[in-house]
Amino acid sequence: CYRFCCSELLASTPEELSLRVKRTMTPQWRGLVNGTIIYLVLGAIAMGCRMMINKTNQPLYTVSVVLTTVCTWLLWACCYMSQMYPILYPELGMAPGNHGGDHAAEAAGGGHRLF
Repeated sequence: CYRFCCSELLASTPEELSLRVKRTMTPQWRGLVNGTIIYLVLGAIAMGCRMMINKTNQPLYTVSVVLTTVCTWLLWACCYMSQMYPILYPELGMAPGNHGGDHAAEAAGGGHRLF
């Protein structure tokens, strides 16, 4: 199987490969790719602003821009991917810790609903 898959990929033209990627990439992953491109562009713009900083502070500015761009992208990517395929789904039911209020309505089955 490995030899077949590799030979199939090597025999493909670049146009066929890009078409396969477009077919297999779901809309959720396109959002992740687009967001990554936006972060790369913003990081490049911030690195371009490095020319306005005096020469003694340029290395510090470079490290700060790179670390800030990577860390904020990583935080955004984790949040985005956690919403793509959530592990926990909201459940309809009684609000947790809601013990006060109208005891007669709760006894009758009314209670305080979340939604």
